Amino acid sequence: MTKRKKKRNKPNQATPKRRPHDTPSSRQAPAPGFSFGKSPRTGVNAILALIIVAGLAYLLLSPDEPPKPSAESDAGATKSPTLPALTFETEPGGARVARVDVQKLSDWCEAVGLPGAPPVDRTEPPVAEAVMTALRDAAASHTVQSYAKIGRICYALDSRQNAKRYFALAAERDPNDFRWPYWVGCMCQAMGQSDEADNAFAKVLRLNDAHPMTYARLGQLRLEAGRLDEAETHLRRFMLLRPEDWLGRFGLGRVALQRGDHDAALTMLHSAAEQAPDDFQTHYYLAKTYVALGRQELAEQHFDRLRTLPKGLWLDGRDPLLKKAKTSVDLTTRLVDEFESLQHSKDWTRLAELAERILQRRPG
Repeated sequence: MTKRKKKRNKPNQATPKRRPHDTPSSRQAPAPGFSFGKSPRTGVNAILALIIVAGLAYLLLSPDEPPKPSAESDAGATKSPTLPALTFETEPGGARVARVDVQKLSDWCEAVGLPGAPPVDRTEPPVAEAVMTALRDAAASHTVQSYAKIGRICYALDSRQNAKRYFALAAERDPNDFRWPYWVGCMCQAMGQSDEADNAFAKVLRLNDAHPMTYARLGQLRLEAGRLDEAETHLRRFMLLRPEDWLGRFGLGRVALQRGDHDAALTMLHSAAEQAPDDFQTHYYLAKTYVALGRQELAEQHFDRLRTLPKGLWLDGRDPLLKKAKTSVDLTTRLVDEFESLQHSKDWTRLAELAERILQRRPG
């Protein structure tokens, strides 16, 4: 019996393709279990059977109690905290004041991501309502302007630490606006935080090197630190930007006084006093200069003048940004300050108007 020779494909001849049903696997016996054969109906039935079996297994093996929500889902479902409500009462003197739970307000600020609240308890009702509205807006929007608004209110209510925090937030949100580091510097300077104020004002000048009040404030910081040459440099820069403003001459008069140059001090301080005859600080340093010269009679004249003047603040009261913030909050104390500052002006019409407004708010 002759053996049949196995055919071999020629090198360049393609191997003939098999049809799908001719594959070795198709010729094997069907596997036990569900068959996914040629019939589509059979495959669908098999899938449905698998789903039913899986469902029964889940029902038999799952615990009786439904699964508890995770801590994260609980946190997400927690309602946002509610801003504490204001209440109002009348004090023995007849003045109406707003009351609020300070601790609850502090907790609310922390919960909504705000650094703190102005001292709103026992303030006048319109001011308290303005504060609560500003806090609610800031919690909802977290915008630069909302932070700045609360910062100004805090400053007007003499809460400088809170004001600093809000203006710092505004500076973070809007790093290209020089006003926000300027405000931070002013608050730091008022609280005696000289290094922080210095850093803030340096940032202001990087953003706006033509802002006059920054030079005036840096001049005062250097003056208080005894760095007289630097103080003079900043104050002369202020005078270049505001040649008509007596504030620069007043500052240079103080520099001359600390150097012991009494004649230059008198020249600068008298020039400032001509423009600002009711300025407390100017008369104070004129009196000190005359004391240093041994001219006691002239010193006493200025000391007598001091007793008739409100002390005020050398910079804040003459700073456009800060002055505007003070007047934007409708405080009776602001009216009282204005009344006291005008007592020697003989502006009877304005004095009478202020007196009536003060008595309406504080009958006692």
